[in-house]
Amino acid sequence: MSSDGRPESFEEVGPLDWEDLVEEFGDREAGWVFRGQADARWDLKTTLERYTPPGRKLSDAERILLREFKRRAHTYLEPQLIPDEEGEWLALMQHFGAPTRLLDTTRSPLVAAYFAVEDAVEGAKGCAVWAINRVDCLKGAGAAMIRATVDPVTQGKVRSALAKLLREYEPSDVDLITGVGLSRASPDQWFKEAVPMVAPFEPEKVTERLSIQQGEFLVPRDVDISFMDNLKALALPSGAVVKLVLNLDERGRALDWLRQVNITRASL
Repeated sequence: MSSDGRPESFEEVGPLDWEDLVEEFGDREAGWVFRGQADARWDLKTTLERYTPPGRKLSDAERILLREFKRRAHTYLEPQLIPDEEGEWLALMQHFGAPTRLLDTTRSPLVAAYFAVEDAVEGAKGCAVWAINRVDCLKGAGAAMIRATVDPVTQGKVRSALAKLLREYEPSDVDLITGVGLSRASPDQWFKEAVPMVAPFEPEKVTERLSIQQGEFLVPRDVDISFMDNLKALALPSGAVVKLVLNLDERGRALDWLRQVNITRASL
């Protein structure tokens, strides 16, 4: 555990100049997701976590928001656009700016960098792009689910049995397979099983904006604790979560560079 309370698997790099930040991206494109944040001091938080009044249980607030959003959806949505399941409802709420447990990420580090520098907070020492290894996240989520549903004595036996059933896979792959299954499971389970973990999620019905931004979501499965505590529960390997800090003096140069490759607010 580091001095700021974060696990050793969480790294911070910087402050960096723009060229060094882009170079860091080059090592982390395949298999990673990214989130740009306007102030490097901020932890990762969902909008539900940020905007729920103090003292109110987040799961209670979520149920109220979801119920009220569903009640009013027919007034502004065509019938064919009404979601089929809870995950799509939450994605639609996120699209319209309602607080949800979903954390926006993108598979493009440059898109994440744009949102970090474009909205950079005056007075901050830097903005940040968080990089999260998606494969490690899936493995960690799978392991967390196995721990939550199987007693410690039989966990090894379950992994071996699953690996034998899947034949070509080794026992060490079972966490990843379980995590992939978890990410594709019905989001209705999010409301039934409050297991501390974070899993990737991409709704079946993808909005145009989500598609353009190469977006997907990270979902905390225990909404009554912070996103960061859900992420810590994955017990990720070192370097699986990296906060890349950009010196705020580089903001103008970064925006010019991004504009040249057509990454602007209009294009996104």
